[in-house]
Amino acid sequence: MRNGKKIFVAVMATNLALALLDALFTYIGTPDLAFEANPLVMVYGLGWGALFIANVLVFLLLVPLMYFAFVRYKQAPIPHTSYREYASVLYFRRPDRFGHTFFRFPKNWKPIFAMSGFALGIAAAVSRLIVVSEWAMYLWLPVLDRHYNAFRLALTSWTSDFLPYYMSFRADIMIAYLVMAVLIVVWMVRNYRDNRKVISAENSEVRTTKLLARADDTFLCILSILWTTLLLLLFQNIVLVIFIVHCIVYLIKKESESPPPEKFRRLAEASVFK
Repeated sequence: MRNGKKIFVAVMATNLALALLDALFTYIGTPDLAFEANPLVMVYGLGWGALFIANVLVFLLLVPLMYFAFVRYKQAPIPHTSYREYASVLYFRRPDRFGHTFFRFPKNWKPIFAMSGFALGIAAAVSRLIVVSEWAMYLWLPVLDRHYNAFRLALTSWTSDFLPYYMSFRADIMIAYLVMAVLIVVWMVRNYRDNRKVISAENSEVRTTKLLARADDTFLCILSILWTTLLLLLFQNIVLVIFIVHCIVYLIKKESESPPPEKFRRLAEASVFK
C-alpha cells in the first residue's frame, strides 16, 4: 500500500488517542460505571479492571493486523481474464475454485488478514470517535445531547424488537459494522483494480475493452457485497458471530422472558448509556 507506514501510524495513534479519551470521559461522566454501556459492566457487573484488560487486548490484536494490512501485505500480480479467476487464484491458488469462496475456508489467508486489518482498524477508530463524541455532548453540550438522545431513542424503538435491550441503542457498534463492510468492499475493489493495471501493463494480451471492464466492475461489486455479507465479516470478527448467536437466543427466549430489568428500561429511556 502506498504510504502504508504513515497510514498505519496514523490509524494506530488515532485508535490509541480515542481509547484514552474514552476512558477519561468515562471516568469523568460515570466514575462508578453506572452509565457504562459496555456489556462487561452492564450485563456481567465487572468493573474498571475488566474494561482496562478488554481494551488492551483489543488494541494488541488490532496493531499486528493493521501493521500487516498497511505495511507488510504485498500482493503478487495474478494473471486473469475475469474477477472469478482472480478471486479463485487469490484465495485458493487455482483459477477454477471461485465457487468455493462461498462455502469453504480459503487456502491463502493473507488477503483475509490484510482486509481485516484495513477494515477493523478504521472501523474501530470510527466507533471510538462516536463514543467520545457522545461523552463530550453529555458532559459539555447538553442541548446537542438531547437532540442526539432523541435519535438514539428512535433507534432503540426500531431495534429493540430483535436486539437485546443493552445493545439496541449502541449506534457506535451498528455504524462500525456498516463502515467495516464498506471498507472490505473498498479493499477488494482497489486491490483488484491495482492488480488489473499491473497485469495489463506487463502483458498487452490481457487488456480488456472498456465495455468489458465496466461489466467486470459491476460483477465485482455484486460479488464483493455477497462475499462481505456471507463470509468475510464472520471470518474476521468472532465477536460478531457471538453477537449473532446471542441475538438468535434472545429472539427465541423473548416470548417466555419477563420484561427487561427496571435498570435497563429506565436508563435506556433516559438515553444516558455511553
